[in-house]
Amino acid sequence: MTDWTPDITVIPPDRAILLDLLRLRKRYRIEGLAWQSAPVKISCEHPEVANLLLDEKKAALETAEFHAKGQFRRTESALIEGTDYLSSLREMLKRQQVSP
Repeated sequence: MTDWTPDITVIPPDRAILLDLLRLRKRYRIEGLAWQSAPVKISCEHPEVANLLLDEKKAALETAEFHAKGQFRRTESALIEGTDYLSSLREMLKRQQVSP
C-alpha cells in the first residue's frame, strides 16, 4: 500500500509536525503488530522459546519506559505550560528520523 498525500503546495509547520507524528505512529503500529504476531507463531511450535521471549520482554519494559519518559518529557512540559512545543516536537521527530 502506498502513502497517500494530498496535493498541498504549502503546509503550515504545526500541520507538518502532526503529519510526521501520524507517520511515526503508523510505523510503530506496523512494527508492533509484527512483533506481537511473532511470539504467537513461535509458541505454537516451541512453547519454551515463547516463554523465554515473554520473560525478556517483561524485563526490557522497565528500561524502555525510562527512556521513553525522558524522550517525551520536554514536549509534554511545553504543552502543559503553554510554551513553544513545536521546536521540541521537531527535535524529537528528527531523532526518530521521520522528517525528510
